[in-house]
This record gives sequence, C-alpha cells and structure tokens, in this order.
Amino acid sequence: MPRTKRNKSKLREKAQKILAGKNNSKLAGRKHYFDNEMTKIKDSVKQFDYIFLVKVQDMRNSFLQRVRADWKSKGRIFFHKNTILTMALGSDRSDEIEENLCEFSKEIYGECGILITNEPAETVREYVEKTTCKDYARMKSIVTETITIPAGIVSFGSERDCQPVPRTMEIFFKKLEVPVVVENNVLCLLEDYTICKIGDSLSENQANVLKLLGYKLATSKLLITHYYDKTKKETFRFLD
Repeated sequence: MPRTKRNKSKLREKAQKILAGKNNSKLAGRKHYFDNEMTKIKDSVKQFDYIFLVKVQDMRNSFLQRVRADWKSKGRIFFHKNTILTMALGSDRSDEIEENLCEFSKEIYGECGILITNEPAETVREYVEKTTCKDYARMKSIVTETITIPAGIVSFGSERDCQPVPRTMEIFFKKLEVPVVVENNVLCLLEDYTICKIGDSLSENQANVLKLLGYKLATSKLLITHYYDKTKKETFRFLD
C-alpha cells in the first residue's frame, strides 16, 4: 500500500531530527576536543618559561613525529588552527594568560605551531640548525637543482648508490613518458634526459620519476620566527 503524504512528512521530520542530532553530536565532540587542547596549552604555559613560534618547511608527518619525540621530555609542541592557539594564549590584554603574551599571539599566522619549553633560545637554535630530513619532492614543489639522467644505463640516484634500475620497471617509466629502451636486457636511455630544471614547479609526472629514481629534493626543517620569555614578559624575534 502506498505511503500517504502524511506518513512521508513524518518520515522526513524524523530524518531531519536524526541528522540534527548527529550534527549537534559532532559539534559537541569538536568543541570538547578544542577545549581540551586549549587547556593543555594553558597548562604548558604555566609549567614552562619559553614559547617558540614554529613553522615547518616542507611539512611531513614523519618529520613532525621525530621532532615531537625529541622534545617529549623537554616540553610540548602544539600544531592547531591559529584560532585555537590564539584563543588559548590570549588575543589581547583582556584575555592573555601571561603579561604581554598577546604581542606574541599577533605573530601567529600562516601554517605554524608552538613549542613550549624551559630550554633557552640558544639551545633551540642549535636543535633547529641540525635537525633536517630529506624527502621526495611533491607535485608543485619548486626545485632547487637540475636533475639530468645521462644517456646509457639508467641508474637510481644517490639515495640508492647509483644501482642500475631493473628492466622490469620499464612499464612504469613508459607510463611517465620517460623514453627508456631495453638493450641487452638492461634499461637504457639513448640520449640525456632532463627530469627537472632549477625553478621548475614539479608536475605529477616529474615528481613520480624523481621518486622512482630515488632523488630526494625536498628538505623538511624547522623555522623559528619569534619567542616569548615568561621571565621577562616580552616577545623577541628569533634571529637566524
């Protein structure tokens, strides 16, 4: 028996109530998470003396995990939306959690996080200078060197000790429009092939060829722009 308009209307109202409940539940969950994170930030500010504004060049999860592990026993690192960081620290004199901390908050923009620790600026500087990680460049990355594969046997890049590429990989290079040929059961190029040039914005194909051959052109590293000294109640530029 077909449903009446009245039954359809009731079903629609019921569905809307269910959806509204789900949305409210999601919003409540997010609010609880953000409130909890802001509490952690505020507690860390009470515990430690310095707050460093951190930006990451070529952000990779593996690199960030390594940095978090390095500072686990010496402080806390927070990467959140800038609104969350600013709300936790205070955006003006009326809600800042430490004197003059709102001046530090004004420097929070772009993709960034904060490192809260008792380690002084010089120690943080030494860590930043020595902590980098090579990785494969992604599509649209701007490359800083020209990579040309010489004619002859195709070999992996320096990351793989220049070992010859197996001929079984021919199909992958063909798909990426690299003009390889098989001669005497070996993968070869008949002439020099330039994958990318300095200043190129990598295409998807270029990025994939570089990865296949083991060329890691991206460098993940930390950039510190400012820090707040709780003992002096002042924000300083972090000079290179």
